[in-house]
Parts: sequence; structure tokens; C-alpha cells
Amino acid sequence: MANLAASASLMIAVALPWSEVAVRVLFGALLNLLVYLTNDFYDIRADLASPRKDHDKARFLDQHHGSVRIAQAILFVLLGAVAIGWSRGLFVTFLLASALCWTYCARLKRVAGLDLLSIIVCSVAGTMLAFPLDSALGWVLAGQLGLFSACFQTIQMIRDHDDDLAFGTRTTAVAIGVKGSTLLQRALMLASAAYALALVHRWLGLALLIAPLLPADPARATRHWNRVRAIFGVVWLAMVAWIAWHGTTDGLVAAVPRSQIVSWLVAVR
Repeated sequence: MANLAASASLMIAVALPWSEVAVRVLFGALLNLLVYLTNDFYDIRADLASPRKDHDKARFLDQHHGSVRIAQAILFVLLGAVAIGWSRGLFVTFLLASALCWTYCARLKRVAGLDLLSIIVCSVAGTMLAFPLDSALGWVLAGQLGLFSACFQTIQMIRDHDDDLAFGTRTTAVAIGVKGSTLLQRALMLASAAYALALVHRWLGLALLIAPLLPADPARATRHWNRVRAIFGVVWLAMVAWIAWHGTTDGLVAAVPRSQIVSWLVAVR
């Protein structure tokens, strides 16, 4: 739901008509259902092995493989129908996001290094539903959300470190350890702040620097995750409100107006 809320706010920033917002929010809701169902389906064994996971849900999915496949197929067809019926850009998003979702859930989330890189790419691909693909502003904001997702993913990998290590899943956190992952988490938070300062807002982006200053106790990873989400969420909404009002970003390096397009992507609008 946080992903969908971020996408909806991005639609407001790029000033999509309300008819576009309604269709794209519906598309985003269906896409989120497909992503989370697929992710949980591929995590059945790991979830059953973890003492912290919802075993009832995992057992239910394990006992109903056929129903899961049918549900995935129905969601895939519905997404395809909405995308084909609405716009070429949404259809491109559908193809790319679906392929990346499956690849990430089936394999890449269990490969050190690629798990973080792929979550950024998946986040950007999923956010593509929120803007016309020739919108330079849309791409700038999608990049910001991609960096946010890498920060969140690192915190979750630290939280799941012991379970992943016991189950034999080699995530980045398992490969470099909790201490190394904590340093990586702070580096990604600094990168998110630098990106915001450079391209989104020269003053509001400073508030993102609060996140790397927070204590990051691995034993309280969920609490830390919620604090970071709160900071990122408030700053994101403030930046979106600024852009919605002024029609442009206000970065130190570049100000990207709502009207700016990426010319070679006009054909897939």
C-alpha cells in the first residue's frame, strides 16, 4: 500500500487528469496484488522455516499451489487488459514490471549484490505506471523512490539476517554481515539525500539527512524501519506538494519542470 500511495502522489506531482489517476491507481492495486502474491509464493519454504513469519499463511499457500497459479493468471490477464485498453506506455510498464517482478521474486532477491540493485530497478519499473513515459519529471521522482526502496530493503535484510543465514539464503546482508550492511544502509540514505538535494529540492532534501543519524540497532530493525519510513514519507509528501504547486523541482544541480519531456520516449507515451 505504501508503494501505491507513493505512485498516486507522483501522479499528482506530474498533474495527470483524474481519469488517468483512477485507471492507473486501479492498475497499481492489481500490480501490487500480483507482486505480493508472487513474492509470498516463492518464500513459502523460507517463511515456514522462520519462527517470526506467518506460518498459517505460508501453509495455506503451500497447500493451494493450483489456486495460487490461477490467481496469478487472472491478475496477469486483468493487468494486460487494462494496459492494452488504456495506453502504449502502460502496456510497456505492464510487460517490464511483470518480468522484473517474477525474476526478482524467483531468483534475484536471493543473490548478494543483485538483490539491492534489482529492488531499485523493480521499484522504478513499478512506479512507471504513475506517469507518461516521456515525462522527465516522472523519471526524476521514480529515481528518488528507487533509492528509498534500496534503503528499506537493506533494513529488512538486516532484520532477516539470522533467518536467511540459517536457511542458506545468501543476501547482501549475509554476504557482508550486519555491521557491513548497517554501513551500506547509511551510505544509501546519504545517496538518497544527495539525489534529492541535486534534483528534487535543495532544502527539503536536507531533512533526509536525519535518517542516517538514527540509531540502527539490528535487534530493533522493525522499529528503525518504521522511523525511516516516517521521515522519508513526510519529506516525500513535502517535495510532491512543492512540485504540485510550483510545477517544477528545485534541485541544486537541475530544476526539472513538469513540461519537460524525454524526446526519444514520446513514442511510448
